Amino acid sequence: MNLITHALVGWTAANFSKTLSKRDMFIITCAGVIPDIDGLGAPVEILTRDSSNPLLWWTEYHHGLHTLLFCAVVCAAASFFGRRKLLTACLAAISFHLHILGDILGARGPDGYQWPIPYLRPFSEAWQLTWEGQWKLNAWPNIAITMILLAIAFRLAWLRGYSPVGLFSEKADTVFVETIRKRFPGKI
Repeated sequence: MNLITHALVGWTAANFSKTLSKRDMFIITCAGVIPDIDGLGAPVEILTRDSSNPLLWWTEYHHGLHTLLFCAVVCAAASFFGRRKLLTACLAAISFHLHILGDILGARGPDGYQWPIPYLRPFSEAWQLTWEGQWKLNAWPNIAITMILLAIAFRLAWLRGYSPVGLFSEKADTVFVETIRKRFPGKI
């Protein structure tokens, strides 16, 4: 799935509790995106692909952090930095695993490659998670899921007075929420 969808999944998981601080919600949302930090290798790969020694940092390492070990690291960080430590860590684990589920369901490349998820690496290569029915990254189910998650984010923004925009700018979030509430004066 794409990064925006993963972020919306993380944001939705963060909204499980109304008592979380913005910091905790940010951490949980990040936990839903962080497995794709290996995507930072893509620009390096593109820049070096025509060289005599191309750096295949994305091709070789994509899904390399979609592991139980990295999830434990993310949850430990979530607990350390979070205000509601246990709840934040638990929701970060859920957000992380929803990312993995999303990739198992809908991350097949245009060439048909499935990017297996090495869930138990580095301890074992036993579980290379894939699904035979995995749809392409740009397939309609991914678009539909993103649209549903956007609708949920809009509804939560209308009800609670904050949205994912608030993770980056409180002022922009206020304008966004006010705009939604003016556009849809009744409950949405």
